[in-house]
Amino acid sequence: MSTSGEIILNVADDMTYILDAMTGFPVALEDVKDGDTIYAYIGPAMTMSLPPMTNAVMIFTNLPADAKAPDYVEVKSMVTDADGTEFTLAEDCNIFPYLTRNIVTLDDLTQGKKCVVWSDDENTASKIMLFAE
Repeated sequence: MSTSGEIILNVADDMTYILDAMTGFPVALEDVKDGDTIYAYIGPAMTMSLPPMTNAVMIFTNLPADAKAPDYVEVKSMVTDADGTEFTLAEDCNIFPYLTRNIVTLDDLTQGKKCVVWSDDENTASKIMLFAE
């Protein structure tokens, strides 16, 4: 969460993921236009300048107004994010890798792995995208 007003997000090709919020597919920075609504996960530090500046870790675009933004989390234990949010997995929860054809399963959700979780208002996960890092 941030304060109202402008924030300058620093985006680096090798450190910032820009993804379509509905599909998880990569989006080119050039395709994000002025006035687009985005949902960003930012680094832990922010300057005290006006406007403040920080590093963007994950940016979601194309998020419908009535949709919940996906969660970008690091697994601490089976499907718990850094803030302690717990997710229940739907029976048909789809788990898939980011930009590879590797086969991944829930067993691959181990401590320290990063993933994107699409869930409803009750935190029932419908799909999970796992990063290889």
